[in-house]
Formats: sequence, structure tokens, C-alpha cells
Amino acid sequence: MTDEEIQRARARYARFLDESEYTGADMLRLLEAVEAAQTMKEAVARERETYYDLMIRAQTMRGQALQELRAERETNAAVIGLLATLFPASYEQNTAHFDPAADWLLIIDLPTGQVAFPYGDMEIPTAALPFYAGRVYDGHTLADRTTRLRECMERMGNAPRGARKE
Repeated sequence: MTDEEIQRARARYARFLDESEYTGADMLRLLEAVEAAQTMKEAVARERETYYDLMIRAQTMRGQALQELRAERETNAAVIGLLATLFPASYEQNTAHFDPAADWLLIIDLPTGQVAFPYGDMEIPTAALPFYAGRVYDGHTLADRTTRLRECMERMGNAPRGARKE
């Protein structure tokens, strides 16, 4: 502001004080309240901005996690498919598996024991494997399946890092 604008503002303020019933102290309290309201308004705007920034970051992280999950599922499907072509395997109706939501089990007979992978009707990979070959789920747990897979890989000489027993 120029000096002239400042002088005009002071004159308007003085005229306002003269014409109103408010005292100078009342006006100062009013100005402080207006200033506090402006500060609160700015804080809310910053919080809203921060909230939207956090939401955008969360959506981005969610998208990245979903991409990683899809890639991991594709890798798992490829590994399972490879195992099913290397060892005797078939799809069997799920009758008593640890995943009751699955309609089918891909049962693979590894040299270290049976491993089963649950599938829904719409999830079955297009691998050319037989259905109803007579394999019966042996009741193994997820921990058993992991142990059998690691032991099989060890026998084949390709255990993942940290999985080999020295």
C-alpha cells in the first residue's frame, strides 16, 4: 500500500470509530476474531489439501500393490503349472480341503508328497490336465505344502535362498 492509501484507510477507520458505538478495544477484539477466523479457514484448507494428498498417495500405493499382487499371482500360476507338467497332476472335486470356498483342487504328486492348490470354477487355468483322475486329498496343511515344496526343490538342487538346510 502507498502512504496515501494507508492515510485513507486510517481516516475511514477513525470515522467508523467516531460513528459507531464500539470502542477501540471492541474493534480490536473484533479484528482479532476476524483474524482468528481467517487463520482457522486457512488451516482447514491446508488440512483438506493434506487429506486429498494423502488420499491420492494411498490410491497410488493401492494401485501399485494390486499390480504387484497380480504379478505374484501370475508367477505362482506359472510355477504351479510347471510343477503340474513335471509331476503327475489332476483336478479333483474339492470334498475336504482347507479352503472350503474352492470347488476344485489341483493335486500334484511330488516325490516329497502331495500338494494341493484350490481353485474356484472360474479360476481353473487352461492347462491340459485331467479331471477326476482318482487322486484323493491327503489332508495336508499350508505348512505341510510349503515344506513338501521346499524339500522337492532341495532334491532338485534349486531351493530358494534361505530354504536349504546346510
